[in-house]
Amino acid sequence: MGVLGVVPGQIGLVQATEVIKVILGIGIPMIGRFYMYNPLTLTSTIIEVGKNADCPLCGKNPEITGLVDNGSAEQ
Repeated sequence: MGVLGVVPGQIGLVQATEVIKVILGIGIPMIGRFYMYNPLTLTSTIIEVGKNADCPLCGKNPEITGLVDNGSAEQ
């Protein structure tokens, strides 16, 4: 199937717009949301996601607290 040639450019444009919004502090950033784009129908969908309370990195009781020398997660 591959990737349609213009799709990386379209997604890159969305990503660049998000960076500008965050840097300038304008608009509503896509933090906590997934952006799904269908280039065949030219439609997009935004799905809101919440934090996972059981996440070992950012949950209520984090188990991963740093990095070890080799760059892997320390528990």
